[in-house]
Amino acid sequence: MELQFDTSTCSFEERFETSVKAVLPRLGLAELKPEQKWALFYLISGKDVFVSLPTGYGKSVIYQLAPLVVEAMAQLDDKTRTAIVLVISPLVSTMNDQVKYLKHKGIIYWEGTRC
Repeated sequence: MELQFDTSTCSFEERFETSVKAVLPRLGLAELKPEQKWALFYLISGKDVFVSLPTGYGKSVIYQLAPLVVEAMAQLDDKTRTAIVLVISPLVSTMNDQVKYLKHKGIIYWEGTRC
C-alpha cells in the first residue's frame, strides 16, 4: 500500500481520514460507524478512550485498525513506524475468535494464554 499525500498542508484529521480509507479494505470494510471512528481517532490522538457498545457492534475493529492507521499515517509523513496493540481478554473464546480473524486477514499477531 503506497500512500501519496502532501502532508505539508494537511491537518492531523485529514491524514487520519486518508489513512483510514486506505486501510479499511484490509479488514474487508467499506466504512466505519461513527462511534468506531470517534474512538479510533481519539485513541490514535493519544487520548484515553473508553468504549461501551452493544455486542456485535464492532468494538474489536477499533483496536484492529489502530496499528494499521498509525503505520499508514507514518507513511504519509515519509516515516517508518511499527504500531503494536496489546489486547487482554478474560475470555479464551473471544481471544480465539480474534486470532482466527486476524490470521485470515493476514495481520501479524501473537497469542498466548499463559503468563
